Amino acid sequence: MLNMEKITVIENFVTPEQAETIIDFIDHNLDIFVHNKNRKRYMLRFGYDEELPEQAIHSMDSVYEIKDTLNDIFTRTRDAIDPSLFLTSWFLSKQYPGARLLPHKDGAQGMNDHLDYTAMLYLNDMKDGGIISFPELNISVKPKLGDLVIFKSLEHEHSVSEVKEHRYSLPMWFTKNESLKFNG
Repeated sequence: MLNMEKITVIENFVTPEQAETIIDFIDHNLDIFVHNKNRKRYMLRFGYDEELPEQAIHSMDSVYEIKDTLNDIFTRTRDAIDPSLFLTSWFLSKQYPGARLLPHKDGAQGMNDHLDYTAMLYLNDMKDGGIISFPELNISVKPKLGDLVIFKSLEHEHSVSEVKEHRYSLPMWFTKNESLKFNG
């Protein structure tokens, strides 16, 4: 585990087989994902999210075949951060070449301010691009299969450099507010 003061990276958090199971699910079910052409991303969003509530799914029925794998990841991630937290939202993501994320925080006063921690699980290696950067901390993390990056959602502005190849990830958000936990 690498702890760079405010950003934690847990290497090999999932096995290549677990990652491949999720990637295969994504690739074989893109028809149920929201395709954002501007962001060059396919996304299947779950849980409580004030930014795009119309896209949020509140049941795991659509991911039934990988539900056990996901629940294991959610539990282990929560326990790695703080066992008293609750998973509030998450999504499956496939970005394709040209995608990028401009500097942002995952929540702000009045918009997803219930988010306490972000955990980003990388499902594939990136040879070039797709790097998550925290400019005020002067930290960058290159996506590596199985790595989990953890940080406080409301404190750390971050961006993602231009993606040069497919970038698969499982972002998760945790809260202290039990009434906002994902019950899927």
